[in-house]
Amino acid sequence: LNLGVAFSSRQYRTLIIDADPQGGVVFSLDRGRQHYNAGDQHKGLYHALCGEAEINDIARPTEFDNLFIVDCGIANSVIDVQAFEEATRASGLLREIIQNSIQYFDLILIDCPPGVGLITNGALIASDYVIIPLQSEPLSLRTLPQLLRQLIDIKKTSNHAIEIAGILITMFDTLNPVSKTVTEQVHTYFNDDLVFQSLIPRDPQLHRLYSGSMSVSELIREIESTSIGLQAYDELAEEIEEKFLRK
Repeated sequence: LNLGVAFSSRQYRTLIIDADPQGGVVFSLDRGRQHYNAGDQHKGLYHALCGEAEINDIARPTEFDNLFIVDCGIANSVIDVQAFEEATRASGLLREIIQNSIQYFDLILIDCPPGVGLITNGALIASDYVIIPLQSEPLSLRTLPQLLRQLIDIKKTSNHAIEIAGILITMFDTLNPVSKTVTEQVHTYFNDDLVFQSLIPRDPQLHRLYSGSMSVSELIREIESTSIGLQAYDELAEEIEEKFLRK
């Protein structure tokens, strides 16, 4: 969400595909709007995967200029989530439907659920680059090898040359020695070009984006001058822009 807002403010026509059945991004953007409902009847990614819609036709505008959203299009129930996962199983299908609509957007960001399941696998196959968020906590380091192995497997089995845009350190706490140690370890294990220089710090103000009744645009206007988190996402957008979008 925050990265999408940062890119849209830079005049990139940006689409966020919320592929997480929990729908956190969509909930935040739609909060306070009358049409939002977890079981809403509007079409989403699931319908595109089933051949019932095109991505560009179901992309909905948000309160931010240049920012659009597509949600899962399912209710968050066990049965619907299983159906959605099955729809993403077909190798390359998500990539195909995104390629059919990519001409309408400058950037497409896919927000994935935690873990390395079918949905994430389909999203990785659909993507040219992957941003790997890593909380600056010891346990997070243990999940990184599994994701890297998955990327290697995708390259082998799908002939798709997905690249790592970078590992993004998140929840960084300058006052926590453990946080600093984890960050140092990441830079030790990986080449500098695989780790973003931008760090996303712990910022209680950002937590308000996912709670309360105030719209996201109103909240961002309120905290943009004091939020270290928003500033960090803007710096990340600039780093990605310099590294990939100005080639």
